[in-house]
Amino acid sequence: MHLPLLSLPGVFGTEPDTVPADIPYITAPSDRPALPDGAGFKVGLAWAGSPANPSDLRRSMDLDVLRPLLDVSRCTFYSLQHGPAGDQIDAAGLSGKLHDLRPVMSDFVAMAGLIGQLDLVISICTSVAHLSGAMGAETWVMLSADADWRWLKDRNDTPWYPTMRLFRQDTLGDWPNMVVDVISALVRRAA
Repeated sequence: MHLPLLSLPGVFGTEPDTVPADIPYITAPSDRPALPDGAGFKVGLAWAGSPANPSDLRRSMDLDVLRPLLDVSRCTFYSLQHGPAGDQIDAAGLSGKLHDLRPVMSDFVAMAGLIGQLDLVISICTSVAHLSGAMGAETWVMLSADADWRWLKDRNDTPWYPTMRLFRQDTLGDWPNMVVDVISALVRRAA
């Protein structure tokens, strides 16, 4: 028998209340890279996925959309962004507000080590969100209005990752209004 991996929940009859979410199933390594110094609530950010992904135009945003988030007080922000989108930090003149972790984030093991030192990860639907969720880290995922079936519908949580909170666009492509909701939640969370 051959079937796509993501078809297994359907074959096994998995329902939201029977998802086997034994979290964490990934742990941070003990020899992790050190997170650069920062005061207050430590927040990791990822705003773009791989441009090769067919759904990338709908799930990724430009860093500039998150610019207002970087003004939330009592927070230090760290970029968990890898790949070419990480270049947006310098291009947008945000290196003073957002620590670029690419120099110490050589692979996913290093990324896990960095996530383990953060208070919160805010990400789009990409590998960063799934790694953070698998570690049981507090994770907020920003989803497009047409997010795929894994994120279910009409919920702000997910049975796959009990420590995740979901933020959804009301209208496809409307990241700015959703980011306003994320900012409001972060102001309360970091207080």
